[in-house]
Amino acid sequence: MNGNRLTRRLGGMLALLLVGGLGACATGGGAPSLLGWQPDGGYVLTKAERGWRCESLENAIGTRINTIVALKYAAKAESAAAPPTVSGFFQRLTQGAGADSPSLAKIKPERAAADAYNTRLRADGCPPVDIDARIAAAFR
Repeated sequence: MNGNRLTRRLGGMLALLLVGGLGACATGGGAPSLLGWQPDGGYVLTKAERGWRCESLENAIGTRINTIVALKYAAKAESAAAPPTVSGFFQRLTQGAGADSPSLAKIKPERAAADAYNTRLRADGCPPVDIDARIAAAFR
């Protein structure tokens, strides 16, 4: 019984040390705590993404651009439709069309990823993709 209690106590202390250590690593030195989309609006490449070469990065940017274009079309449709709630109606009145659009909120992470891929392209000596021009071309 005492051995079992001691084992649980040591296990609990070990868990606290691990969690505390991970938290310190995650926040210390300005290192990002997560991969992918960051709360500050940036994007941190995963280990797999860091291993991609020019063609894979270009393809990933193309996929993100297609997603952004689709989300922009969805946001236009959402803003053209009647707001689903009364609060959505007042939100549109005070903040403008699209303020309550779930699609618009999804664009930021997609764009952050595309920008991160483009940064990696430049770092690897590959020609960058003009993301804005490709998005604009989809709306012509």
